[in-house]
Amino acid sequence: MTLVPWLAATTNLGLPVMLAATGGLICEKSGTAALFLEGTMLTAAFIAIRTGGGVTGLICGLAAGVAVTSCHYLLVTRANVKDVIAGVGLNMLALAATSFCERIVPSAESVPTLSTTSGVLVAAACVAILIACLTNPKLRLRLDITGESALQARIFGINTLRVKLVSHIAAGALAGVGGALLPLMGIGTFVENMTNGRGYLALAAIVFGRWDLGSVIAASIAFAALDALQLVASTQGIKADADLLSMMPYLAGLIALIVRTKRTAGPAELSK
Repeated sequence: MTLVPWLAATTNLGLPVMLAATGGLICEKSGTAALFLEGTMLTAAFIAIRTGGGVTGLICGLAAGVAVTSCHYLLVTRANVKDVIAGVGLNMLALAATSFCERIVPSAESVPTLSTTSGVLVAAACVAILIACLTNPKLRLRLDITGESALQARIFGINTLRVKLVSHIAAGALAGVGGALLPLMGIGTFVENMTNGRGYLALAAIVFGRWDLGSVIAASIAFAALDALQLVASTQGIKADADLLSMMPYLAGLIALIVRTKRTAGPAELSK
């Protein structure tokens, strides 16, 4: 296996997972479980293709991501639905809705795509903005206090609903961009369930990275590197068990969850 195709595949698969993981990280730091990442990415990928791809598709994918996480925010804060239940429900709805629409009216065979360089620049810009926000003492303090104890945050005069809303919007925007990049940096069309569990890999990266931005990014790229093995093996004519290769990133994510959850606790509000 040559190194260049593997690095290219890792980049194309890793950027969507990394963006979704960083978005989910912000939401979890506010005390809300980000199980909605899979459905958010899938919806964004579908909308990005259906709106013509290219830069327009990327922007529409971002908007679709925000719409999904806004629904999650309303379910959790207004309808008093548990964040885990709301997230899983949205994932199931996104899979069913996109699959139904794809079977009724198939997507275009190919739309304008984005180069790997463009994807890297977009991801770098998103991460830079995120770092700037997280290094702002006031914003970081509000986020951390809300994630540790919403009651204590309210005592300090922090509007916890506003913090959670902004966190959901940020998570939706980042996961939406990540989901849109998945087809736009790849085949240029949508296929059913094309995220194939990468939203859950992003969630595993958050836990494995101990809710630290740098560690979460590193874990996302590591999982994507394992995910890229199957793609490179098939394109390079390497004889290997496809099922075993496709299982590797998810097995690694499962092991990471088992190891980390025994020793690491996230924001206190997540356990309530």
